[in-house]
Amino acid sequence: MIAHNSSPDSSAASRFNTLKGNLRCSVGDGGCWGAMVGFGEHYIPAFALAAGLGEVTAGWIASLPILAGGILQTFSLRAISLVGSYQRWIALSCTLQALAFFPLVVAAWTGQISTALLFFLASIYWGGGLAAGPAWNTWMGHIVPRSLRSTFFARRSRTNQLCTLCGFLAGGLILHTARSNDKLLFGFGILFFLAGCFRLISVLLLLKHQGQHADQMSMLNIAARSERPNLRIVDSRGSTDAHRCQSEMSLSRGYRLVLFLAIVQGMVQMSGPYFTPFMLKQLSFSYAAFVSILSISFIAKAISMPIWGYLAQKRGARWLLWTGAISIVPLAAMWNVSNSFAWLLFVQAASGTAWAAYELGFFLMFFDTLPSSQRTRVLTHYNLANTSAWFCGSLLGGWYLSYMGATPSTYHTLFFVSTLGRLCALGLLWNIDRPMVPNIQMAFLQLRSNLLAWLETKPQQAPALSFVAWKSFFPSQHRNHLLQSISQPSHTPPPIQSSDIANNSLELPREEVLQAA
Repeated sequence: MIAHNSSPDSSAASRFNTLKGNLRCSVGDGGCWGAMVGFGEHYIPAFALAAGLGEVTAGWIASLPILAGGILQTFSLRAISLVGSYQRWIALSCTLQALAFFPLVVAAWTGQISTALLFFLASIYWGGGLAAGPAWNTWMGHIVPRSLRSTFFARRSRTNQLCTLCGFLAGGLILHTARSNDKLLFGFGILFFLAGCFRLISVLLLLKHQGQHADQMSMLNIAARSERPNLRIVDSRGSTDAHRCQSEMSLSRGYRLVLFLAIVQGMVQMSGPYFTPFMLKQLSFSYAAFVSILSISFIAKAISMPIWGYLAQKRGARWLLWTGAISIVPLAAMWNVSNSFAWLLFVQAASGTAWAAYELGFFLMFFDTLPSSQRTRVLTHYNLANTSAWFCGSLLGGWYLSYMGATPSTYHTLFFVSTLGRLCALGLLWNIDRPMVPNIQMAFLQLRSNLLAWLETKPQQAPALSFVAWKSFFPSQHRNHLLQSISQPSHTPPPIQSSDIANNSLELPREEVLQAA
C-alpha cells in the first residue's frame, strides 16, 4: 500500500472518523427513508380505496406505476455522467421522490383526485426512488468496507424496519382518529405530508456524507467502461487475463441472479398488491386490525435481520439467499388456510422473518457477484427487469380478479398460483454462484492467454476464427483490441506498466484504504 501522507497514524484516524460519520449518516438516512415508507408508500393503496377508485385500482396503484418508474430510471446512467457526481444524483432523485407526496396532500385535503393523476404521482415517486437505487448501491459499495457489509447493512435494515413500523403504526392511529371524526381523507393528507418531510430530511443526511473518494471511484468506473476497449493493462506478471475472465464470469452470474429475482418478483406481485383490498373489503378488517397484521411483519423483520446478518457473515450470502428463497415459497398459500386474526398474525410473523433473509441475501449477493465497475449498469437493468416483472405479475392478478370477480375464492386462487410460481423459480437459483472447477478454470485461462498472445503477433489470423468461438472465447475488451490492431496496427495504444497501475485509483479497493482504521 502506497503512503500518501507523512503521518500515517493521523491519516488513518482521519479516515476512521470519516467512515464513522458516513455510517451514522447512512443509518439516519435509512431511518428517515423507513419513516417515509411507513407514513406514505404503504398507505397509497388504502388512499385509492378511500377516494372511491375501486379494489382493482388499489391493487394496480401498488404495482403498475413501478413500471413507469423502472423505465424512467434507465436514463440514470447518462444523467449521472451529466451531473458529474453520484452523491448529487442520489440527492436529486430522492428530492424528486419527496416532492411527489405534496400534490397528494393537496388532493387528499380537497377530496378530489383522478385515477390518472394518482398513477402519475405514484410513477414520479417510484421513478425517483428507483433512479437513486443503483447509484446508491455503487456509492455505498465504496464507502462501506467489505468486512463490515454484512453486519452494517443488517443493522441498517433493522433501523429501516423499526422506523417503517413506527411510521405505519402512527399512520394507522392517525387514520383511525380521522375516520372517527369523519375526516378520513384529511388524515391521509397528514400522512403524505409527514412522508415527504421525512424524505427531505434523508436528502440532507445523504448530502452530509463525506464521499468525495467514493464519488471519484464511482465516476472513474463510468469513464473506464468507455475507455477500456482501447486499453490493455499489463501488470508485473505480464497480463490481467485471469482478472478480466473472473470479472466477466461474475457479470454472467450477476445477470443470472437478476433473472431469478425478476421472475420471483413477478410471481409475488400476482398476489402481493391484493392483500390490502382482501383484508379491507373481503375480510372487513378495521384499520386497527389491518395495521396490526402488517406491523407484525415489520417487527419480525427488525428482530431477525441482525441474526441473518450474523449468519451471512458466517455462512455466506449465497446460503442466506437460498434460505430466504425457500422460506418465502409457502407464504402466499398460507393465507388460504384460515381467515382468523391469530393465524394471519402468525403468517405475517413468518413472512417478515423469511423476507428479511431473502432481501438481505440478494442485497449482499449484488456486492459479492457484481464487479464494482459494472454494478450501477447491472442494477439499472435489474430495476427495469424487476419493475417489468412487477407490472406483468400485478396485471395478470388484476385481470384475473376483475374477470372472475372479487370473491374470496378468486383471491385464494391468486395466492396459490403465487406460491406455485415461487416454487418453480427456485430452479433458476441452482448453481447461480458456483465458480468453475479450479483446474478447468485455470486450464481455460492458460489456453486463452496463449492463443491471445499468438493472435497478437499475427493479427491477420484473427478473422479466421469462427464467429461463435470469437464471441464466446474472448471478452469484449480483447475482441475490440484485436480488431483495432487489425484495422489500425500503427495506432495501438502502448501498454500500461505495473508502475502506472500503482497510481491508478480505480484499482485500489476501498476496504484496503481503510484497513489501518
